[in-house]
Amino acid sequence: MDDTKKFQISILGETIRLNSDESLDHMTNVSNHIEELVRTVNKSGVSPDMSPASRLLFAMVLLTDDYLKIKAKSEHQAALLKEAEISRETAQKELEDFAFMFDKNK
Repeated sequence: MDDTKKFQISILGETIRLNSDESLDHMTNVSNHIEELVRTVNKSGVSPDMSPASRLLFAMVLLTDDYLKIKAKSEHQAALLKEAEISRETAQKELEDFAFMFDKNK
């Protein structure tokens, strides 16, 4: 079953039509986040002559920077979790071996 929905969202006064399997609330949050990033760009001291397209590109740089930082942190945490799982499995095996040897020596 195809869960794709058609949406119209507004970003900086431009209406965008898109298809997504996400909810309307999620897509509205995406739109609002982009607009917030552009407001951040506008407050950052950029030239008043900067075009809306350039402001969006600047916002994309901010968004991509945040995304890559979060992705790197997530990958690091996943690696730590994998190491912890391997350590747990090793400890479990050593415990089982010890229990076996202990039972064998009874």
